[in-house]
Amino acid sequence: MTETDYKFDLPPQGYVPADSGLPAQAAAEVQPVEPMSDLDLLKADLPDVQVEDVKLPVPGRDLYAVTFSTDISEPELEKWRKLSKNKKHEGGVDGIRLGCLVLANKCVGIYRDGRLLQDSDGDPLRFAHQEFLELVGTPSAAEAVKTFYKLDASITSTGDAVLRAAGWGDQLDPLDL
Repeated sequence: MTETDYKFDLPPQGYVPADSGLPAQAAAEVQPVEPMSDLDLLKADLPDVQVEDVKLPVPGRDLYAVTFSTDISEPELEKWRKLSKNKKHEGGVDGIRLGCLVLANKCVGIYRDGRLLQDSDGDPLRFAHQEFLELVGTPSAAEAVKTFYKLDASITSTGDAVLRAAGWGDQLDPLDL
């Protein structure tokens, strides 16, 4: 067999078969698709940053887990760090207070035995929700976190885990006092 034995006649570019299901006018208007340039691909992908929530167990409360948003901006983090300033602590930041603020502000849902807890309206229960504040008897979400987690080490380790999941990792520098 020679190469000509395998020669196929391809339809012209933009050709749509009559049995394609497209109306004749639409078939006539079909234009070939031009490949996208690398810059066009990049431009199309730029808005699609995906930020994943992180679900973490609550130390000492085996039935509980909490989901946190990991979308943490630099201005948010700086605000929390400023609210956590304390000269008595290493680096001038109270790690427990910072952890409370991170957890209070980024909580998107509390789970018990795998089930998302809901408020009386059916919305996910969060630390900042008024019903939760009343339940634990605290006026602020940061204090509610402290009441719920109980142990300082649990607050700081969970807060650190949320920050790491958000990409902040060990990049946090102490504030100048």
